[in-house]
Amino acid sequence: MGKKILKFSLDIIIIACLVAAGYFGLKIFERFQEDQQLNSSYESIRKDTKTGKHINWNKLKKINSDIVAWIYVKGTNIDYPVVQGKTNQSYLHTNFKKQYTYGGCIFLDSKDNKQFALNDNNVFYGHHMRNGSMFADLVKFREEKFARKHTIELYTPDKTYHLKAFSAYAKTADTSIPITFKNQEEKNAYITKLKNRNGVSSIIKNIPKKDEPIYTFATCSYEGHDYRTYVHAVEK
Repeated sequence: MGKKILKFSLDIIIIACLVAAGYFGLKIFERFQEDQQLNSSYESIRKDTKTGKHINWNKLKKINSDIVAWIYVKGTNIDYPVVQGKTNQSYLHTNFKKQYTYGGCIFLDSKDNKQFALNDNNVFYGHHMRNGSMFADLVKFREEKFARKHTIELYTPDKTYHLKAFSAYAKTADTSIPITFKNQEEKNAYITKLKNRNGVSSIIKNIPKKDEPIYTFATCSYEGHDYRTYVHAVEK
């Protein structure tokens, strides 16, 4: 009797393990398919609206009127339209065609002005996808050689911004990133904090001047629980 009970228990455990493995395997496959669909969607948008540095803003606006810019970094997978939603949740898991996808969009903080020059700190968010898409390649700016040689290009209908990083690092997520500063003293204190956090010595000289806005790019990082990679840049 004891052997039968033991065998029955082992059978139940094996079945439970197989069911669990099947469930998690299905979830992994579904995420893989979703990532592929996300990549295909953005590749289609690039082909239809972007030729080199020329961007068809009218076409983009017809697809999504929340378009504010296009971000591009040479030598990476960062080559995406940038949107701004009513809240910072609007495009967290919604793609440019306003369909649900985990990878969502690259988006400008909802509290920022679409005219970048009017902001103290232009903050952009994007997911760090494990397949290397969206903002995954931001981590490259934490490498000396890459950060020194590369710029972040922000295209808008009115202007192209060429940005150089002055601080790049990974840390636990900031509860809030300042968008505006009360005065120059407060802004200087924030810049000093970013310089002290910086882990790339060769870019520290690219600090913002008095009236120049900061450009902040944030994504998830996998060094620890609730970590983020932050890259702070200034116009060349």
